[in-house]
Amino acid sequence: MTTILSLLPLLVLAGCATKQSDDAQSTGSSSASKPVSLSIFAAQDSTRIDYPSQPFTKWVEDQTGVKIDWQTVPSTDTNVVNEKKQLALASGDIPDVFMSGFSKAEEQNYGSQGVLIPLNDLIDQYAPNIKKAMEDIPYLKGQMTAPDGNIYGIPSINECYHCSYGQKMWINKDWLAKLGLQMPTTTAEFEQVLKAFKENDPNGNGKQDEIALSGFQQSWNGNVDGFLMNAFVPDDNTYFFTVNHGKVDLAANKPEWKQGLEYMHRLFTEGLIDQGAFTQNNDAFVQLANHPGDNIIGAYTAGHLGMGPSVTEGQDRWKEYEAVPPLKGPNGAQFTTHTLNLGDGTFAITNKASKEQAIAAIKLADFMYTEPFATNEMYGMSGEYVRPANPGEKDTMGRQAKYTETPENGKVGELRDGWGQIGPALRTKDYRFSFTVPENPYTLVGYEYLLTLSTQKYEGFEPKEAFPQSLFIDPEDAENVQHFQTDINKYIQESMVQFIMGNKDLNKDWNSYVEGFNKLNLPTYVQIMQKAYDSYKQNG
Repeated sequence: MTTILSLLPLLVLAGCATKQSDDAQSTGSSSASKPVSLSIFAAQDSTRIDYPSQPFTKWVEDQTGVKIDWQTVPSTDTNVVNEKKQLALASGDIPDVFMSGFSKAEEQNYGSQGVLIPLNDLIDQYAPNIKKAMEDIPYLKGQMTAPDGNIYGIPSINECYHCSYGQKMWINKDWLAKLGLQMPTTTAEFEQVLKAFKENDPNGNGKQDEIALSGFQQSWNGNVDGFLMNAFVPDDNTYFFTVNHGKVDLAANKPEWKQGLEYMHRLFTEGLIDQGAFTQNNDAFVQLANHPGDNIIGAYTAGHLGMGPSVTEGQDRWKEYEAVPPLKGPNGAQFTTHTLNLGDGTFAITNKASKEQAIAAIKLADFMYTEPFATNEMYGMSGEYVRPANPGEKDTMGRQAKYTETPENGKVGELRDGWGQIGPALRTKDYRFSFTVPENPYTLVGYEYLLTLSTQKYEGFEPKEAFPQSLFIDPEDAENVQHFQTDINKYIQESMVQFIMGNKDLNKDWNSYVEGFNKLNLPTYVQIMQKAYDSYKQNG
């Protein structure tokens, strides 16, 4: 079958499919007489053909003039991969390239030791695509650059639109229609909807078995408090910071936070929030959401709809739900969190690489910042799972689409060509939006489009200023920050549940809760994070 690459030959030769200017040319070296050997450490995706045997790997090698000596970890479990990576670093038996995540702290640590080499000059001389991306993407340079001014890792850019607005509430639209209710827009309206769900038998089985609102812990935005608190004060669900005119501050000790807790406590005491929302994990909630027989879930929080009802062939319960827009609180607050999906450094060159290998490695990374690479890495070389869009097929923005996923892409259980999403790649919002959208979003092939449409309800409600999700911390502060953040976040989250469930009294215990932050070194923590934020803004 025809590959995407062969249908777009000029795209590959120019290496500029992501709207790059003419100065961002292909960095491939397929004409080199002898390939440059590179040893690369990476996690072997269990859903993919072994990397050394892939047609995609051969294509990458041909395009870049490298020969990859794979050192793979047979797991995508980040803990296992990190353990193997740390063992290699500790022993000194390291590859030329690590194509696995390095945290900001690790980049600084191993960069300062000379284990990871600075990439600034290599990027400037041999990586026009990466250089252009740093110019075009406002947040990229600041989050790549360590406090010492060096770049030690190339991140993967994945501007997943629906992922970037992850604090979502999903509500049963069929129940709303049955009870003659409108989509709630305020916290007061939402409370009335939940009462109707609980009391008026919307599933029609004659039992009061409905759970008005549920959620789950320790997973992507499953906690109900993250969505609801944004109707009172911005809650990023990670640092609990706000930024106002460049000043970093904690949200969780402010009067607005207390108001949010009072609201959620009232919902809980009225039986409108499931107690399990504060104790169960995502697996337990999935069982609840796919409860045999009648549907019992009115609303739930989750990063995407399918973290509840199963989005699979033959299962239709998920089609009963739609996204709730950010609710407006009693004081007019109406926020959501917007996070840009820039991961940590996923491509780092070590001091083991010779000069020739380092140049070949950065050229490889630069090739990975092209659209043909991003497409073939995900879908493989066969053309079985994606094809060029036909004339008249429209993308998310109503433009002529570039690509169309085939029905075969929905198949599971077969090993695929392509590396999946290991290492760096340039998947901008514009690229992700360039695929054909289906007419009906409530289908399996239309699910991604449904998430896009749902996310449009949230765009524009993010705070004007927000604390980045990933920042470089000065090495001399890093250890303290880790302890501070762990202790403070635990204190916030545990206290939140206690206040909501009534184990702590908001009238009697609030002041002591606020004072308790001083014992956890909050002023020092905020001061350090302010310094990191200022450095990020300066480098950006």
